[in-house]
Amino acid sequence: MKQRILAVLLIAVLCLGAVGCKKQETVDEYGRDILKLFIINGNYLEGAKKDSAWKHIEEKSHTSLRIEGAVNNADYYTRLSPMLNSGRNMPDVFFSVPTATDGAYFKWADQNTGILYNLDELLLGREDEFPYLSKVIYSDKYGNIKYDGAHTIIPAPDDNSGWAIYYRGDWLVNVGYYQVDASGEPILDGAGNKIPRTPATLEEFEDVCYKFRNGDPNKSGKKDTYAMAPQNEAHCLSPLYHAFGVPADWDIDKDGNVSFMYTDPAFKNFLTWYNKLYSDGVIYDQFYTLNEASERKMFEEGETGIVITNGGEACLWVAKPCEEVFGYGKVTCGAPPVGTANLGQEGACGFSDWGGWWGGFSITKTCANPDAVLRLFDYLLSPEGGMIKNYGLEGVHYTLVDRRIVPNFENRQKEPEGSFTKINDADGNSVLGGGYRFASVLGGKAIDWEHFEQTGAFSVYRDNRVYDGRYADLMDLQDELRVEHSTNLLNFTDIPTVVMRKQLIIQDKMKTYAINAISGKKNLTTDWDAVLADCDSNGMADIKLMLATAADEAGILAKLQ
Repeated sequence: MKQRILAVLLIAVLCLGAVGCKKQETVDEYGRDILKLFIINGNYLEGAKKDSAWKHIEEKSHTSLRIEGAVNNADYYTRLSPMLNSGRNMPDVFFSVPTATDGAYFKWADQNTGILYNLDELLLGREDEFPYLSKVIYSDKYGNIKYDGAHTIIPAPDDNSGWAIYYRGDWLVNVGYYQVDASGEPILDGAGNKIPRTPATLEEFEDVCYKFRNGDPNKSGKKDTYAMAPQNEAHCLSPLYHAFGVPADWDIDKDGNVSFMYTDPAFKNFLTWYNKLYSDGVIYDQFYTLNEASERKMFEEGETGIVITNGGEACLWVAKPCEEVFGYGKVTCGAPPVGTANLGQEGACGFSDWGGWWGGFSITKTCANPDAVLRLFDYLLSPEGGMIKNYGLEGVHYTLVDRRIVPNFENRQKEPEGSFTKINDADGNSVLGGGYRFASVLGGKAIDWEHFEQTGAFSVYRDNRVYDGRYADLMDLQDELRVEHSTNLLNFTDIPTVVMRKQLIIQDKMKTYAINAISGKKNLTTDWDAVLADCDSNGMADIKLMLATAADEAGILAKLQ
């Protein structure tokens, strides 16, 4: 009798549970596939009212997007990782930068775990159905981005390099770096001021560094300035160490010899030079305590005259705050300094080419309809979709005149708040002339497909006036001055994940050593030998052999012959 009562109670509980639980919907009221996305800055769209561009994207891809996420900091992976590791409340699609997950992505991408879809299997024989997605996934540029031998990530297209070197232009003029005509007379701007000249060579860069420390560039009568206060990330000094001939990331030559930027002998030469700048007091003595924000703050407040950091939209976080304090027109940008016969490697220069993508999107096996994801991203990568997610609807929110975005303020004003970014125009007025909201959420700039069809090479389209009308010229200048220093192993991840983990271990060891060597906490003889020996004990030889073998199998070596 007791067993019968318990059975009845159990059935009742289960029935109540069934009433209380609603089966997860897979389609909306229009019959479109519901997709749950967890992405960078997705929190900005949680509960947001859909605008006409959002609705258009859903209509064209036959999807209904449910977007959530977190800002781009440690909180993002703190929220994402538990979902994927536990298998609970997993999104259909998530964004990640694989190298920023502390190795977790390698586990998620393991085809034996069954967490992520293999895009190769989903796209097999369907290239005509998803043409833009297929062109990206299987291109020369992005084709070798594989994990556990499979394409598990849809890359978000970006600039090959988004770096810039900012200078206090007024300081350059004060220490004698200004433009002159053929007779040696200063060239003046419309207001009668000398026009700053940025250093072209590494020798000139060194000269400017010493003068920014010792030459009273701010005319205060005191020794109260530094040349630089670089954040505690070695890769932020790439345009300086590339002037010594340091490779970009992991590289391979035509004979199959593999090198790594931080263990290359040329990097030791760079560290020796930069350590001398530090020892001479030219570099801020506590630089190793700084993060990106504090590095920029020292530039903003006039304590330093040079900062190497992100270009493009970052102008608004670097140049603009500085000029709000010291006056408009005080900041300029320069090209990466070139090595000479006397300093560095003659003719060597460039900003690191990071591969033209920043993170990407993966499909989890809990996604009820992966084809819906393929439709969505094929559209977002298409000529129309790429422009919509960055700028809104052409003919509604903007028109394109001579490849420039001309915003329609009246129509933008009709959209829900937050659909378009407020920016300053060339006169400093606040207008709804910025990018569309998906630009920072569904990630990736618009691919310039016209350029691709003409050249077969991927590049992105962006109009800097969409970021800020007043600083667009400075951003354009950065684009003109950007020289990219690339590697033959660009975007090459088609190696076993155990090797990738070893790469990250060695990278972390060398980055830590580099900061300590610059600040004099480690020496450049015995300690250099010791850290290289430590790398060897952590599988450096295995990594080089595996990379050489994999590059050969992928046809990379054949292309170098």
